[in-house]
Amino acid sequence: MTSPSSSWGNKSPYLIVIRPFRREDQEASRALIDEGTMDPVNRFFLQALMRETFLQAIIMLAAIMYIVGGVQLQYTVTAIPIVAVLTYAGIYASHRYKAKYLHPDLQNIMQTYMGSNKTCFFVAEAFYNKAENQLNTNEQPAFVSEIEFEKIDASGQISNDRSLSREIVGTIAVARAKESAVIAWLRRTAVKKDWRKKGVGTALVDRVIKFCSQKGFIGIELVTTECHDSARKLYEKKGFEVRAFYHKKFFRLSGMAMMMYAMHYKTRPYRETAMDL
Repeated sequence: MTSPSSSWGNKSPYLIVIRPFRREDQEASRALIDEGTMDPVNRFFLQALMRETFLQAIIMLAAIMYIVGGVQLQYTVTAIPIVAVLTYAGIYASHRYKAKYLHPDLQNIMQTYMGSNKTCFFVAEAFYNKAENQLNTNEQPAFVSEIEFEKIDASGQISNDRSLSREIVGTIAVARAKESAVIAWLRRTAVKKDWRKKGVGTALVDRVIKFCSQKGFIGIELVTTECHDSARKLYEKKGFEVRAFYHKKFFRLSGMAMMMYAMHYKTRPYRETAMDL
């Protein structure tokens, strides 16, 4: 087999399997989510530059430089890049701290999400021939479920082919909401940067919706931020509605607040079809 496309009718150079998490996915899944945590740093920095707090910090530093430090007035303009650098460093450090210390559920994904039939952690695993296919292609991947993949790979044609690259390119998790046993909580949505805008996020959300319907949840809830526009648009496209929005303060400063969106999806009773057999 020279290319994975031969295994599914030459429809796509990439095959992506949406399947439940396995123990061996721990390291790759954690790394992918950590990468996603750092993604909005630049966006949050640009938002911070437009906040009143940023201007106040510049004025205060310039005054200290002039009055206390005796810096000549024309040189107090250096307060602008100094505050900008300190702001970026603070935002970067806070996101790095969050990725490293504030994700206790990711320390042992198997234990956190796979120990109950009402919770689950899904991954998107890509199979492709890196030597023959470039990831900047406009071709969309072929998405299959774990059952469909097993049928395609009945003889081990894909899983045993050492010429194929395979990697975790997306994650998503379902937990129970603390307030209600019949509401699911959507978490840990992440897609590898090179694989975005290829339908991976949509396929993962579709899998979660199906799972929640099968498990009898009447709704799915999540919280996202103003710095995750593409994710919010995806959720809205799939039927999620914004139920509330609020500002979350960082460093206890109102000028460093971020808009948060609480979203809800009303699930429908699941009906099994021939595609699920």
